[in-house]
This record gives sequence, structure tokens and C-alpha cells, in this order.
Amino acid sequence: MNANLRTVLLLPKSVMDLHSFINTLDILFCYKRFIISLGQEALSAWNNRKNMDILREVIDVSNSSPSGQNQHHIFFTPTHCRTKKVKNA
Repeated sequence: MNANLRTVLLLPKSVMDLHSFINTLDILFCYKRFIISLGQEALSAWNNRKNMDILREVIDVSNSSPSGQNQHHIFFTPTHCRTKKVKNA
């Protein structure tokens, strides 16, 4: 962004200078609208970034395996004993 001189902001020194102060007020209100617009754009970008971070946490793209094989370290203990019962003769 380049800064260009548009006008000079003047403060009135007397009641007679109030007419020229209108231009200064117009410029200040234009600047206010610009700052509010810039803040809204920044807030929108920040919200988009925050939403993407939430999606990344859910998807967990940092731990994806390139080979497609997922190793899950979950082991189940059998609920029934699998030993062969010996009959007494």
C-alpha cells in the first residue's frame, strides 16, 4: 500500500475557519470507515483460520501414515477361557 497525500488536516483557529474544518471532518470519517472495514476483514480472516484449525484437529492431518496402514495399539482380552478341559476317566 502506498501513502499518497490527499489533503492537509486543519484545525480551526477561529469561528471563521469552521467552514474549512468540514473537509477535515470528512477525511477523518473516511479514515474511520477504512479502519472499521480493515478490522472486519481481519476478523473474518481470523475466524476462517480458527475454523480451519478446528477442522485440522478433528481430521488430524499431522499423523496420517503415507502407506495407508494404520497401526492401532488396541488389544482385547478374551472373555472365555480357551484352555481344553480334560475329562476324568
